[in-house]
Amino acid sequence: MFSADVVQTDKFISMSDQAQLLYYKCCCDAGSLGQVVARRVCVGDGHPLEALDELYENGYLIDVDGMTFIRHMWVNNSYNKRICKLWNVSAYRNGLLGFEGEYCRSPYVLLDGSVKPEPTIENGGKKAGDADDDEEDD
Repeated sequence: MFSADVVQTDKFISMSDQAQLLYYKCCCDAGSLGQVVARRVCVGDGHPLEALDELYENGYLIDVDGMTFIRHMWVNNSYNKRICKLWNVSAYRNGLLGFEGEYCRSPYVLLDGSVKPEPTIENGGKKAGDADDDEEDD
């Protein structure tokens, strides 16, 4: 249900414990396409609103066309191809929401460019604890 490519990154681990827990709870509460009423989950579970802000600031939640989406829903979940065919979000049809890479297998992005693609393991990003390749050998 959760991909190491998302939750074992330095970016995720550097967030507060409250924001991390809220992300997990939002993912569990999300619909099959990643829509979630994140504010309801936040307030209903007693998390501070700062944790919700932190998820937005770090690119784990995005708002588009009046809906909130878990940005990495398709990375965290390997749905079969039949579910992908059902993916018919109005924001996608209206050209507002797309995929960073492979259709129904990569993070959502806003097509207006306001949510930038982020480094992943596949394109050179690092998991938490990975050695820096940029360091010079002594």
